[in-house]
Amino acid sequence: MGKKSRRNKKNNGGPLRKRLDAVPPTAATAAANIFKAVTRLMQALKYDEIFKVESKYRHLDTFSDDPNHNLLILYAFASANYTNSAAEDEICMDRAIHYCERAKERIDANDYDHRQASVTLKAEIGTHLAAL
Repeated sequence: MGKKSRRNKKNNGGPLRKRLDAVPPTAATAAANIFKAVTRLMQALKYDEIFKVESKYRHLDTFSDDPNHNLLILYAFASANYTNSAAEDEICMDRAIHYCERAKERIDANDYDHRQASVTLKAEIGTHLAAL
């Protein structure tokens, strides 16, 4: 008898197979994914995409166990709502103000790790609020 072919175990570029032992994402994993996605979109200045994420997750009170992640997500959501309010949509403006104020509260309440970053971010949020 010859060697047994292993070909049946290879994927060969076809659609990905579902792993039976794959674990569904936990809330912590989902929060980390939200942070990564929002950070990437913020760097690319894709506020319309951030706005879509915000509309899906706005009901969550916290997005992560890390307060630094939370305040950056809040700031991104505020920026997206502010940018989307070019049509003077009062709801978007109110949401932007709400997110900015929550981000400032998070900075004050959680001894923010990076002091210089904290001052810069607070100044940006203050400017945002003044513009609103």
